[in-house]
Amino acid sequence: MDNSDFLNLLEEAKKVNDFIELERLFLRTTNGKSLSSFDANEYSIVYLTFCTDTYLISTLTYDNLQAARRCHNMIKNMDKTNLKADINAALIASPPEITMLLYISQYDVLHNLMAIVLKDVNDPGNFDGEWYAKSFFNIMKHRPEPSTYEPKGKLSELSYFFMCKILLQRMNIKPEYRNKLNEIDEKYGLNKNGGGSGCMVALSIIAAVIVFLI
Repeated sequence: MDNSDFLNLLEEAKKVNDFIELERLFLRTTNGKSLSSFDANEYSIVYLTFCTDTYLISTLTYDNLQAARRCHNMIKNMDKTNLKADINAALIASPPEITMLLYISQYDVLHNLMAIVLKDVNDPGNFDGEWYAKSFFNIMKHRPEPSTYEPKGKLSELSYFFMCKILLQRMNIKPEYRNKLNEIDEKYGLNKNGGGSGCMVALSIIAAVIVFLI
């Protein structure tokens, strides 16, 4: 792809609204030719722009994640000769959901991504949840006290906080992360029988899980 073709790719990418449309753009511009004849560096610039877009991450759907994965696989089969360090080859080596985790700052967005990813997982206990745990505790570091406020038509931040915790406890995570999750249970009285705060939190979790399962 010469410079003019790359500029055209960038211009076309500005009209794309989600990963499904991005996949269509990639397929249209490669047009059935061998992927090894295309520059991975140029397509990576476009791909990573979408994977780091906070709006696209927050509105992610199952179908969009599948399209993002297919875009990622296309790039992996392209010519990596010119892949520059500033594009960060490590990000290209990781699936899109791992890249997205680096840019998530809200519990509801993290829960949505985890729920989408786990749809294809038969046994969450064998699923590596390390990156998801890192993202969870990174959010927690900046928001140690999740809000109980419930926006109209939405669950509270605290509810999503607990829903993320529940999903993480089902995953295969390091003992240090599991211990931290147990500390959360102790903090909110989830390991106690009775108690005002414990009952309130338990009811919040039950309501959250019911909504998640619907």
